[in-house]
Amino acid sequence: RITVRDLVADDIQGGHGKDDYHGVAAPAAGAVWAAGSSAIEVTGLEATNVTAGRGGHATSGYGNGSIGGLAAGVLATAGSLNLRVSGLVAHGLIGGAAGNRGGNSGTVYGSGGPAAAVAAIDSSGLILEANLAWALTGGTGQTGAHHGASACVRASRSGSVQVQGLTCVGSGEVLQRGVWLTSAPLGPTRVWDSVFADLSDYAVYSHSSNDRGALEAEWSLVWQAGEGVSVNAHTLEGMLLNTDPSFVDVAQPDYHLKADSLGIDAGHPESRYQGEPEANGCRRNLGAYGNTGEATGKEGAEHCRI
Repeated sequence: RITVRDLVADDIQGGHGKDDYHGVAAPAAGAVWAAGSSAIEVTGLEATNVTAGRGGHATSGYGNGSIGGLAAGVLATAGSLNLRVSGLVAHGLIGGAAGNRGGNSGTVYGSGGPAAAVAAIDSSGLILEANLAWALTGGTGQTGAHHGASACVRASRSGSVQVQGLTCVGSGEVLQRGVWLTSAPLGPTRVWDSVFADLSDYAVYSHSSNDRGALEAEWSLVWQAGEGVSVNAHTLEGMLLNTDPSFVDVAQPDYHLKADSLGIDAGHPESRYQGEPEANGCRRNLGAYGNTGEATGKEGAEHCRI
């Protein structure tokens, strides 16, 4: 197993797509990139200000523009297996801008590129626990083309993705999602013990071509998801919907839970909570600080050691 620990990655700039008859898609930009790798553990990474390059411009009047690059904190591609990410803090990730089309009628602009704190492409066996992401922005689309979407977790043609203890917060930009499952999943994605707040799009989003059971969410809190809680996904028991998570200070930002938050002691009954300080309430808190020494306790709560 290879471990990447306590790395700070800041101000990463991706390359642009090649300008050609038809513009060429921009490459991805990531703080940590696992390609065809297995048994990689990333813990305590802070990924900030990762900006992907723009899509390639058309050099012919009859050419099309191309898509901007993907910006990611952690990126798993090319058949990577068994990647574990914990303690990630990701913010200020921006997908690449769309490429320009040729000037003739019938040509099209490219689309803005996506952004994700953790992105998996053609990979399986991801375990994501106790991660925090906010202010992720898809790339700018040109006139008549799509703006890029962002997500705290994005899985494309990937399978067996476990998302536990995610805190995912939007910042008012368009198409901000929580967990985003694109088409052709190789296995299920499960989300639990998480907090989604202030997203302009869906908290959990699965492409319309996927089986509805490909993405499941349970024992999580959702607050102000602009388009709704979910699309083409199962939301199961234990969900706290339209519930303010009561963060300590969004302006700072500080996404710990206040002592009056309904997210305290609201995790899955079988989730571990022993990492929380006294009094732990004998249940895991929701979000990135659940089952850690930074979890917030309730006054008068019970304490369990086992």
